[in-house]
Amino acid sequence: MGEVLSPDRAKIILNSILWAIKLHVHGVQLFGFGDDEEGCIRAIASLAYADDWAGTFGSEADLKRAWAVWNVWVPISGSKLGIKGKLKTVVTGVLRDGQGGEFDISDPQLVTLDGTRVPTLSRSEAYKHLGVLRAALGGDGAAAESLKKQLRVAIGRVARMHKPTRRDMILVSNGLFQGLAGFKCSTVYYPFEWMENIEKEWRRMFNKKARRDVTTPACAATARPAP
Repeated sequence: MGEVLSPDRAKIILNSILWAIKLHVHGVQLFGFGDDEEGCIRAIASLAYADDWAGTFGSEADLKRAWAVWNVWVPISGSKLGIKGKLKTVVTGVLRDGQGGEFDISDPQLVTLDGTRVPTLSRSEAYKHLGVLRAALGGDGAAAESLKKQLRVAIGRVARMHKPTRRDMILVSNGLFQGLAGFKCSTVYYPFEWMENIEKEWRRMFNKKARRDVTTPACAATARPAP
């Protein structure tokens, strides 16, 4: 943990099970990646980074085949699957009918070797994968709400600065906002209107802290690079 090469070393450990799953599970087919007659040539069953793994399946049978591989791999490799409520190992999915209706999947009743039941999430419940809240339904509401809370904490930190100059506040704000939103916005789309609302909260704090009139143009608060 923490070293630069740890993700690559984790991939070496997981490589055997990734290949085993690839051999026994079909995965989800993606279209537009080939020139075959159906226009479908690529299927993805595993999404892995370091020791984080997410399996994607088009049927419960595929899911159970992959889980059987995990239950064989665990004692052979001397590893353990972490289950901590709905924060660690979980299963989730969406069922769609011919009319476009969407429903939660039934609990596939996956069980670890020690008898622990794997929790099932509804299609709208979000799970944090690689630091980003994702839901099987595809909604980004949970991710947006989480980022909003983090940005409000950042605004609060700037508000507690002791006698800062305007330049200091802009510099610290840029660092905090870009550190949080730079990563999150590269994985989830946030509309301009959503960003504008957060910016308004920051501007109210800045105006109050800098003793600026609330009608002052926003462009006056733009950070400038040092000469």
